[in-house]
Amino acid sequence: QRWSVNWQFVPSDVFVSALFASCLLAAHGFLILAFGHRRWCALDGGLPALLLRRSATKAEAPAGVISTLLVCNFIGIAASRTLHYQFYTWYFHAIPFLLWSTRLPTVVRLLLWAG
Repeated sequence: QRWSVNWQFVPSDVFVSALFASCLLAAHGFLILAFGHRRWCALDGGLPALLLRRSATKAEAPAGVISTLLVCNFIGIAASRTLHYQFYTWYFHAIPFLLWSTRLPTVVRLLLWAG
């Protein structure tokens, strides 16, 4: 657990338990599906509608593709039990893009980035 960046505050017996690992996996899957349905596939009627149709209504813009990849990476980082610090380095450079992809006021974006 001393190598964990995300979960250092969790007691060791909880951290190594199969239940904790299963909960993190379930959270990861839920978040990916939720973003897939509410954000990435919203214009296509949601994830189930897109899967039934098997094709998107239009091609995705490059910024949409990058946004999808970076949000997936962020969800994976947030829901992982352990990570190498290299992942945080890559994520650090993605933070400005993710922040500027939101509808937050610029002042809030800058405060979050500085924090």
